[in-house]
Amino acid sequence: MDKSAIRRLLRASFLLFIAAVIFDLSFILYDNALRVFSKPLIMLSLIAYYVIHQSKRDRLFLFALVMALCGDCFLLGESTVLFILGLISFLIMQVAYTIVFYRQGLKYSPISMTIAILVISVSLYKFSELIPSLGTLLIPVIIYTLSILLMSIVAIFNRPRSGYIYLLIGSILFVSSDLSLAYRLFSDTLSGPTYQQLAIYVMFSYALAQACIVKSVVQQPKAL
Repeated sequence: MDKSAIRRLLRASFLLFIAAVIFDLSFILYDNALRVFSKPLIMLSLIAYYVIHQSKRDRLFLFALVMALCGDCFLLGESTVLFILGLISFLIMQVAYTIVFYRQGLKYSPISMTIAILVISVSLYKFSELIPSLGTLLIPVIIYTLSILLMSIVAIFNRPRSGYIYLLIGSILFVSSDLSLAYRLFSDTLSGPTYQQLAIYVMFSYALAQACIVKSVVQQPKAL
C-alpha cells in the first residue's frame, strides 16, 4: 500500500474516532440505548488507526486494545455479571499496557516521582470515600484500582522519548476517568444533572486517554 493511501486511511480512522466520541457523548444525553453503536466504534477506530499505522505491530499492545473494546461492550449492559466481565476485561488490558510500558524502559526523576505521589495520593483518598458503598464488589474494585495505579505509575516513570507526553497525559486521564466512573456507579450523593455531566466526563476522558496511549506508541522511534 502506498503512503498516500495509508495517510487517507489514517485520516479516515481518526475522523471515525472523532465522530464516534461526539455521537457517544450526545447519546449519553439524549438516547443511551444508541450507545450500543457509538461506544464500540471508539476503540474500533483506534485499533484501525494502530493497525494501519504500524507495519510491525506489538501483539500484546493490540491485544490490550481488543480487551478495552470488550470491556466497553460489557459495560453497556446493566447486570452485575456484565459489570464484572467489564472489570476483568479492563484488568487484563491494564496488565498488558503495564507490560508494554515497562518494556519501553523506565527512568526515575524528581518530577516523575512527584507526579506519581500526587496520582497515588489523590486516587487512594477518593477511593477510600467509596469503600462504604462497594459492598460485595469491594475486593474486585480494590484489585482493579491497584492495577490501574500500577499501569499509571509505570507510564509516569517511562523513559522520556518521542510520544512520552502523550503517554503521561493518557495514563493520568485513565485514572481520572476510572475514579469518576466509580463515583458515578457507587456514590449515593449524585443528582440527575450531575450524574449525566459525570458520565460525559468519564467517556470523554476515557476516549482521550486511549487516543493518547495509542499516539504515544505509534510515535516511538522504532515501531513495536
